[in-house]
Amino acid sequence: MKSDKKLLYIGEVERLTGIPRWRLRYLERKYRLIVPKRRGKGWRKYKRKHVSWILKLKKARQEGLSYSQIKQLIKTGAFWREDQILDVKKQRKMTKQ
Repeated sequence: MKSDKKLLYIGEVERLTGIPRWRLRYLERKYRLIVPKRRGKGWRKYKRKHVSWILKLKKARQEGLSYSQIKQLIKTGAFWREDQILDVKKQRKMTKQ
């Protein structure tokens, strides 16, 4: 199928993002943050945009956000706005003090 050429297997996504396969599966099962298509025998096939999302998730985690906070930002649509991530990070710092 022509559209399959645009899709990536989990190993390719791991290589591009630096996130291990087990964590990608975990994020799919527990948080439903990235849900790839399934092909053939259930193999995960990711779109290029999934790689961008995963890299953004990785950056948000490095900024100190939990997966639950990230999921909430995604639900509200604020995850895609950099100022919202920084605002949540600032609020987190204030509650720790």
